[in-house]
Amino acid sequence: MINTRRGLKTRRPWYRTRRGAIVVLAALMMIVFLASVAFSVDVSYMQLTKAKLRSATDAAARAAGEALSRAQNLDDARQAAKDIAHANRVAGEPLLLDEFGRVLDLPGVQVRGLMTMAPLGTDHVSARPYFARLRELQAAARARWPQAEWPELSMGMTDDFEGAIAEGATLVRVGRAIFGERE
Repeated sequence: MINTRRGLKTRRPWYRTRRGAIVVLAALMMIVFLASVAFSVDVSYMQLTKAKLRSATDAAARAAGEALSRAQNLDDARQAAKDIAHANRVAGEPLLLDEFGRVLDLPGVQVRGLMTMAPLGTDHVSARPYFARLRELQAAARARWPQAEWPELSMGMTDDFEGAIAEGATLVRVGRAIFGERE
């Protein structure tokens, strides 16, 4: 628009004539911002659930290990693990160890095997029963859940890897033997 006051010809600034475009741009930026916030919240929730699942399974494994070392009774160890797992909630639901087969059916999940560590300070001779038990659990898992291949047995560290290899380990962790003690 031309202002003819006092004979001067002036135009309105561009931002006054393009208000509609700026509103559309602001709306698009708001949509992108809200989508990124929603994605961030979703990723945060997944990470929190993953941490809770790890904590619950660790607690169940510790309870089973303690019960097994106390009583040397496998049924007591299984029940202790189930009790602790059920008491821990993951994503609002109790963790049920009997439903592990459902995990194997999830898309994108590929179970490769089992892992254990012998108690701290155990030499390769006294660690062998733990490794033999994991090998037995691998055979039981193969029979119960044949949809997974179960090719790996990850067991044995620098102090006890000989016993683990003798019991069928396919993966050993020997970083200290290679790189030395941590500082």
